[in-house]
Amino acid sequence: MLKREPGLSYSLLRMVNSVAAALPQKIGSIRQAIIAMGYRPLKRWIQLLLYATTSSGGANEINALMQTAAIRGRMMELIAIIDRPHDKNYQDRAFMTGIMSLLDTLFGMEIRQVVDKLEMPEEVVRALIHREGRLGCKLRLVEAREKGDVEQIGKVMAELEFLDQTNLVKAELDSLNWANRVNQSASS
Repeated sequence: MLKREPGLSYSLLRMVNSVAAALPQKIGSIRQAIIAMGYRPLKRWIQLLLYATTSSGGANEINALMQTAAIRGRMMELIAIIDRPHDKNYQDRAFMTGIMSLLDTLFGMEIRQVVDKLEMPEEVVRALIHREGRLGCKLRLVEAREKGDVEQIGKVMAELEFLDQTNLVKAELDSLNWANRVNQSASS
């Protein structure tokens, strides 16, 4: 559920990182946040946030933006699986980077403000703010695909030597199908 709701993911990470300030490591993935928080408190927190989200109403524009963020997250996760098939934490960070990449637009604030409130791992921060590093490269690729920018896609694909056009198209189609399934299950 959290994977299809970027706003919930943002709120969860913000809350857990503020509560877990004494932890030796920043919490930068949904999996880590769930473990740190525990099932029962997490369930209550999600119910409250879902109620707040539902009662405030939602515009089609926000729903479309959240759908795009979910597609970005899933596509980055699938690309990360190809890049590092045995690194679940990296795959989680890739997903988080994708869904967080539109929170500035969703919340109407600078991406730096969003990132500062979350205290994300440096790798994710660099990707979100500067589009740097491996995650930043993947994010640039996903954004170029959204825009249909063939030149930029070619440049980024050259940086990501592990990824070919066939796997990229497969990741994109799988992401769209996944987002549609999630959207349908949320509607029913």
